[in-house]
Amino acid sequence: MTLSYKIHTATTGDVDGQPLGYSFDFPSLSEDHITVTVDGATKSITSDYTVENWTADAGNNPYIKFTSSTARGSGTIRIARGTTSTSPTHDFQVGSAIKASDLNSCNKQNIYLAQENRDSLNALALGDASSAIQINSKELDTVREQFDGYFQYIDDFIADMKK
Repeated sequence: MTLSYKIHTATTGDVDGQPLGYSFDFPSLSEDHITVTVDGATKSITSDYTVENWTADAGNNPYIKFTSSTARGSGTIRIARGTTSTSPTHDFQVGSAIKASDLNSCNKQNIYLAQENRDSLNALALGDASSAIQINSKELDTVREQFDGYFQYIDDFIADMKK
């Protein structure tokens, strides 16, 4: 099963001798859907890196290439697919022709989004700090307080009904 991300490491110290290109092997709908972070800091396409040999099926040995060792920095490099979820890849209109390629593209968008969510949840469950989903203890305390308040409300309601 292909993951929707790939992790590499650039070591600290002298990074000049390290490669600037890092491979990935997951498909995507667009080159623009490839995102890169180094130690959690988002990098910008063109100014920090370029996507080389991109094809939708990732069959041409694609990789990202940092523009310089300064742009790359050091630490954990996370190359991920970030499929757009705000709009479908194709908008079908009444009376228009429906092409198989458009339907396939919409299906791939749904599959990729499901994979990305699965990978984020799995990373979260494994305690992976690079997960797209992060929960800290303060947020958990807030949720617990909200539930405690709700349960107290239910207890009070039941007590009032017994009167």
